Amino acid sequence: VLASFGIITSFVLFVFESFDFVTDILNKDIIKPSLKNIRNVLIILILLFIIILIPSLISAPFVALLDLANQGISESSGFVANVYSSNNTGLYPDVYVLFGLLTMFALFLDLASPFIVPIGVFATWPLAYLKRALIIRKAENKLKNRENSLTIIGITGSQGKSTTKEILYQILKKKYKVERTPENYNTDVGVAMAVLSEIKADTEIFIAEMGAYRPGEISKMVGHFKPDIGIITDIDTQHLGLFGGHVNLRNAKAEMVRFMKNDGLAILNGDSTACRTIAEELEKLTVLVSSEGGNRKVLELMENPKLKHIFANDITETESRIVFDLNDNDISEKYSLKHAGRHLINNILICIAASNYLGMTYSEIAETLNKIDLELPRLSYETGDNNTVILNDSYNSAYKGFVAAVEYMNHIKKNQKLNKRIVITKGIYELGRDKEAVYKNLIHELKKGIDVLVTTDPLLASLAKKDNLSVEIFNVKKYQDIIYYFRESVEPKDIVLLEGRLHPEVIKAIVSDKA
Repeated sequence: VLASFGIITSFVLFVFESFDFVTDILNKDIIKPSLKNIRNVLIILILLFIIILIPSLISAPFVALLDLANQGISESSGFVANVYSSNNTGLYPDVYVLFGLLTMFALFLDLASPFIVPIGVFATWPLAYLKRALIIRKAENKLKNRENSLTIIGITGSQGKSTTKEILYQILKKKYKVERTPENYNTDVGVAMAVLSEIKADTEIFIAEMGAYRPGEISKMVGHFKPDIGIITDIDTQHLGLFGGHVNLRNAKAEMVRFMKNDGLAILNGDSTACRTIAEELEKLTVLVSSEGGNRKVLELMENPKLKHIFANDITETESRIVFDLNDNDISEKYSLKHAGRHLINNILICIAASNYLGMTYSEIAETLNKIDLELPRLSYETGDNNTVILNDSYNSAYKGFVAAVEYMNHIKKNQKLNKRIVITKGIYELGRDKEAVYKNLIHELKKGIDVLVTTDPLLASLAKKDNLSVEIFNVKKYQDIIYYFRESVEPKDIVLLEGRLHPEVIKAIVSDKA
């Protein structure tokens, strides 16, 4: 009975897993690991061993049966001889029992693989740690040799890190030899690898994006790479759950400007309450930037003698351009950029402050920004199938960025006289215990300007329905449902906002679909 149960259960599960695996392949859900990483290779070898062992175990009784049939039971020895009876009468029942037992053991190996792989990961951890340490040490030595000829800029924040990095790079490269970390190279080893691969003999400035998922990570990176300019773009709700609260999140981001070089420059977002709190405590030259008029008096009343402010006034925007006046005490300069989105202004002000500190005049920076076409990783404007407008903000998602994207969607709708405003999102991740409160605030903002909400987040959908949000709400379970909704329900001249990280097939289908 036990043998029969093992055989039937294993067969059903193996068939199910096989179909599931084939489906994943067809849907391109299989992640291909890098074989350049020794640790990945070792883990793959462990899995291959399990994969080879499973069919070997299942087929072993049949191999033994053939062996017995050909040679006779009396000539067999070892485990097989002990299991099988000494006469042919009991041969087939015993083989069946062995088949059932081995099948169950194979099933155990299959089901235990999610636990076996972490063991492999843990076992190979010393190799990975040693490799990372060697890369970081090599990068430190390279920077030490360039200490007097290379300026390092470190950028962190809850959102806008990559955007700020790209804007700053495009401004500075007009006058200096500049390199920056590639996309997603924002960990300690990622920055170290960029130092080794990107910095050349004639490089004058290196811009490093630095991310963190727990307290202490930024301070370690700052200790390794020693920025001359430290930037905090914003402190918002992103990763709030990982840090365990607002205070921990603020302190983690503050590590950038607290532990950078004392004779350097700290630049922070003055429209962020958390950033203002950090700036008041700093004892180094600090710049706060602001584009919200209501914060100007608050900033001017701050008493830190090493603090200065840069403001943006008279802000106007069209579908493809932002125009504003910059004020720095008695200095005023008009800026015009070939890029839409009021939410970008504080990022631009930060870049202007850094560029001015490094020797570019405000007029030089204004001339550069007026000419360049900003290629940014966030909120791209696309044309979708059936004459729809797609705002692709799928790089990541945080509360302020979400709200800014919805505001921009309404700006585009008004100027182009578009129809329905549709938001497609998986919600905001890593909010921890504040998730419900953040979502309630978000729903309050969504009331002002959307017609349809499509989400895979059941909490967001539920709260929106409870709030009697006067929009259509679709709570879907799979990314394929999002694609189906788009193809069946979106009409010409609708505007669709893709907010937060979505499945690549969703982006591909919606942005590029011409079916």
